[in-house]
Amino acid sequence: MLFVRGGLTNISLAKNKLGEQGTKAICEALKVNKTLKDLDMSGNSIGGYYRGDGSPLISTPEGPQAIAEALRVNGGLTSIQLKGNHLGDKGWGAILAGIATGVCFVNCLIVWDPNTIVNLAVFHHSRWNTKHTHRSYTNV
Repeated sequence: MLFVRGGLTNISLAKNKLGEQGTKAICEALKVNKTLKDLDMSGNSIGGYYRGDGSPLISTPEGPQAIAEALRVNGGLTSIQLKGNHLGDKGWGAILAGIATGVCFVNCLIVWDPNTIVNLAVFHHSRWNTKHTHRSYTNV
């Protein structure tokens, strides 16, 4: 298990092929880490992957759910980048619900996913309102 201690405030794990299992391991560390402020997990196939044979996207819902659970309890993270992870509507819904209902104070969420209703969004709010869903932020 990865535990980050000390003064580390930002880290980029972009394009590291984390997949579902790597994402779950990072999220377990996020549950106890309070110093990390900025996390880039872009391009890691967290919500699904393609086999490369032309078949449709294979959805992996455990990655987005792990992020949602970590964001519910992490009180330090203020910025997370998740673009290009094939999260889909359900994955984004879980993540946004995790932010809205948790103790985290994410005020900058950068997303871009061509396979879902969320196209581009950059939010700057000190606290999210739980009445909003991922569909409320389409084409912001």
